[in-house]
Order: sequence, then structure tokens, then C-alpha cells
Amino acid sequence: MRKVLTFLLALSLTAPAFGPASSDAAEAGSRDAGAAERDGAGELAQPTRPVLRQAVTVDNDVVHLGDLFDNLTKRRDRAVLYAPRPGRSVILNAERLRDIAIRHRLRWRPRQFERVVISRASQVIGAEAIVAEVRGLLGEEAQSDDLWVELDNNRVAVHIPASMAPSIAIKNFRYDRASRRFTGLLQAPAEAPTVVQPVSGQVFRTAEVPVLKRRLRKSQIIAEDDIEWISMRSDRVSRNVITDAGDLIGKAPRRPLTAGSLIRMADVREPVLVAKGNTVTMVYKTRFMTLTARGKALDDGSRGATVRVMNPQSKRVVEAKVVSADRVVAETLGAVAADE
Repeated sequence: MRKVLTFLLALSLTAPAFGPASSDAAEAGSRDAGAAERDGAGELAQPTRPVLRQAVTVDNDVVHLGDLFDNLTKRRDRAVLYAPRPGRSVILNAERLRDIAIRHRLRWRPRQFERVVISRASQVIGAEAIVAEVRGLLGEEAQSDDLWVELDNNRVAVHIPASMAPSIAIKNFRYDRASRRFTGLLQAPAEAPTVVQPVSGQVFRTAEVPVLKRRLRKSQIIAEDDIEWISMRSDRVSRNVITDAGDLIGKAPRRPLTAGSLIRMADVREPVLVAKGNTVTMVYKTRFMTLTARGKALDDGSRGATVRVMNPQSKRVVEAKVVSADRVVAETLGAVAADE
């Protein structure tokens, strides 16, 4: 009996030591599991940060938050600002981007010099389409090929939204036959226009002018295959400009000539048949005799030109007329006879 009591007493003394220890371990395990669960949930719930696009192109009147930022799960369709006009661009600097981020509660802030360029997509209507419309309004008078329609602003570029069909109309069109000037109000597109602006210009007669197809060096002979024709305003063709290909073929440039440039009468000459310093044959001819001698040309000369020729024996200088390549006709007998 005493042994049983001793065993129970020992058991009662040791039991409390095990009980609290097990409870603390369970509580600690519970805390660790809870922390791990919260940490795991935190990682899964962590939102993706927005990423700013460096360049944006839009095709409507409004720029949305999703146009500026990638990685947005919400608020993508929120309007941020009006888009620029078609064909135009606008720059948002860091200050404006910060205001947008704060206003729309984004977890993003710009760096100091960060910015984004917003462009508006467009279709371009140029001078060629406008000139065609003017020709149609002028009627039969402008249908001939010898009329040149020129806008006062040849670099005009009308931008309309990319989603619209490219068409134009010119309202209030007026043409003065005396001055050959026209005016009107350009609308684009023709229906429901987004662009309305004045247009004006003038009608000219045209002239066909021969020019070179390729660059030619000085003294190269111009052949028929070297020539092409261009159309231009007749008022820009001065009197000294060559308009007849016959005045070019067989001639030679006095200086290098570029392709496509207007050629003036003074730019070309007969090809040089006698070059300065070359040995030429001098001829003196009468009804009864023909004398020849060798001489040195002191000038360049083309057919029909008069050049100076020196007799190498007598050193006498005479004038002679160029008749062919390195052949001249002396006007006096002395230069030829001295050599004979």
C-alpha cells in the first residue's frame, strides 16, 4: 500500500511539468502557422505595380489610364485627358504623371525626368489630292495637260482621324479668270468634317522643257538619248532657257551640267574640234592650188570659230577658221607657204 501511494505522489509531482510544456508548444506552433499563412496570403495578394509606357498612340478623342500604363487590373478604362488633334503629339512630364497617379490611386510614382509622349493616329491628305479636287471644280478649262494648278501652300498636310475615310470637299469655290487665282474652304472629311480651313492658289500654263538625263562633263557631246522632257510652269521658263532639243543635240557643255536642270543658251556651245596646244593641219586653198602645213593651235575652237595658229618654223601667228577636228583653213598664204 505504501508503494502505491509513493508512485501516485511521484506521478502528481511530475504531471504539471509536462502539461504546460505541451500547451506552450501547441500555442507556438499555432502562432507560427498563422504567421506563415499571413505571409503566404501577403505574397499572393501583393498587387502588380503599374508600368509606364514611353510612347503612346491613340485613335480616339480621349486618353485612358490603360493607354498610359501596363499591368493595370482595374481602372483601365478611366478617362485621363483629352487626346491631341489627329497627327499631333503632347508630352506629359513627371509632375503631370504624378498628379494622374495620385488622382487615380496608383501604386506608382515617376522618376524625376520621366515622361511619356502621346500621339494621335491620323490619315494625311496632301497637296496632290487637293489639286485634283480643284481641277474637278475648274471644269473643262483645267482638264487640258498644258495647265498647271499650284496651291499657295504646296506643303499642306491635312490630318483626319485614322478611322475616317479620307475624302475632301471644297466649299465656296471661286475662280477669277483674269488673275487665274482661286479660293475656297477645304473640308475634310467631305462628310462630317473635322478640319475646315481656307485653300487658295493659281492656275498657270505649262511648258515642255528638254533637260539632261545624266550629268555631263565639260566638252562631252550631247546626244539625243541624253535628253528627257519635263513639264513646268511657263512663267518660270525665261527667254534664255533652251526649249528646243535641236539646240542641244550635237552641242557640248561649257561647264559640267547636272541631270534635270534647266539649260540656258550660254551653257552649251559647239563641240571643241581644235584644242589649245594641239597640232593642227593648216590649209590654204585657191582655185588653182591647195597648200597644207602643220601648226600649233593657240586657242580652243569649235566648228566655224576663228582661232590663232602658230607656224612652228617661222613662229608667225595667223588666224584660221576651224572646219573639222584639228583642221583649220588659213586666211593668208604666208603661214602655209613659209612652212613649205
